[in-house]
Amino acid sequence: MDVLSASATNQRHSIAHQFAGVAIDNANLPAIVSEAAAISYAQLLAASIAFAKRLQFLGVGRNSTVALNSGDPPSALAMLFATSFLGCRLVTAGKVLLNQRIIEPTHFFRTPDALGKKGLGFVLIDDGWLADMARVDLADMDAFPGYADPEDDWLILHTSGTTGKPKFIGLSQRVVSDRTAAIAEDFPRAGVTAAMMFNCTSRPYFARAIGALLNACTLVDSSDAAFWKRVGVNTVFCSPSQFVSFRKKYGFDQRFRKVEISGAKLEDELAAFLVDHFDTVIDIYGASETNKSFANIVSRGAGGTLVRRGRRLDSDVEINDDSGAPCAPGENGTVRVRNGYMARGYVGAPEATEKNFRDGWFYPGDVGFWGENGQLEIVGRNDEVISFGGVKIDARLIDAIITSVPGIKDAISFKSPKATRNEILAFVVFEEGARKGDCILKVREEYQKHTGLPCFLGRIHEIDEIPYTDAGRPMRQLCQSLIPDGATAGDVY
Repeated sequence: MDVLSASATNQRHSIAHQFAGVAIDNANLPAIVSEAAAISYAQLLAASIAFAKRLQFLGVGRNSTVALNSGDPPSALAMLFATSFLGCRLVTAGKVLLNQRIIEPTHFFRTPDALGKKGLGFVLIDDGWLADMARVDLADMDAFPGYADPEDDWLILHTSGTTGKPKFIGLSQRVVSDRTAAIAEDFPRAGVTAAMMFNCTSRPYFARAIGALLNACTLVDSSDAAFWKRVGVNTVFCSPSQFVSFRKKYGFDQRFRKVEISGAKLEDELAAFLVDHFDTVIDIYGASETNKSFANIVSRGAGGTLVRRGRRLDSDVEINDDSGAPCAPGENGTVRVRNGYMARGYVGAPEATEKNFRDGWFYPGDVGFWGENGQLEIVGRNDEVISFGGVKIDARLIDAIITSVPGIKDAISFKSPKATRNEILAFVVFEEGARKGDCILKVREEYQKHTGLPCFLGRIHEIDEIPYTDAGRPMRQLCQSLIPDGATAGDVY
């Protein structure tokens, strides 16, 4: 049977059918390996078909939106391919989704390791779902409708974007297929055994898992670096904060071929450790909105110093000044990106779409410069630059001044949302037992002593926790938006 000749009229970009073709040709190769078991390509395809049949029985069709909460990679990937077979939408049932009404799922599912939410009717994916794979037939794929249009949204992904406010983008199967083709060189056929620290329902996990599985590579589901070594892991994917947490919890004294790190700035201390434990260190710049956009290769140069060398991928990346002209090397400017598989915008957020997607470019909100080796150096975010009368202030400096005061655990500063007020506001988290009034007096004293800025430090709000993105970036614009709504907790000083 030609697995690409399903009943849907156009399945050229169907991720599930592409996977089926690979799985049939590589039936006995391991798709997922864990300390408990190995799942072959044939078994993962059978599980995906079984999941799709279950979803059909539960009323899932092309007009459905499936929400999944899971920490189990086999179940998450089977659900991923099952929704592709059915041409419906898939979204992660995380707290961002459950606390807003931008996306309205029609069906909720969870695995035993994950939580549901009272009143939403989560269906439990029990052992019977995977057991069903023993009773499927490849011909069952002919009964799946597939997508109605290759441009229809398939994966609905949460992103903090450039404002820190919860937003969602929709990626079609065509876009995901094109993105997968763009990263094919990362997954030479049957040549990669990959360990990932990303959650198995996150965009970074899905993007890399699809890339691996469409190229007959193997995913390793384990938090044991010694086990990685035993099963031949040669590539590790993670964010900087994930690797730091992993190392702190489990230790890390192995050496591997390659690490690809993404999601936040790679600081020199961590970069040095990675260079000493991996043959190749690749620092990726990208976003949910654009996929991978640029790479810095990190190594040691003469005398052991760290060297970063830029490598352009298949995206256009520019750094421009305030007038829109290209910046010279070493000159800070606004970063923008474009390629053929960008997201179309944000779901239900036309203002954010208009702001960040302009003239065929995506503006991620980063400030950076081109280094001497062609590397892309990100120095901060647009919202970290506060401007008063042409004077630009680094908000991170204000944060550092505030948190230098004993008794203050964390802080975030931002420009007053009132355009007529020449002031900076701040949220602070106090240490337990701190003399709050004394702390605030000291903050104002330190601010005056260290800045001499043409603006004053206005209200300081106590808050329980500073909001950060998944990549560890403080959400300044989100904080700014909370002021008019009075949505802060604690006292105001």
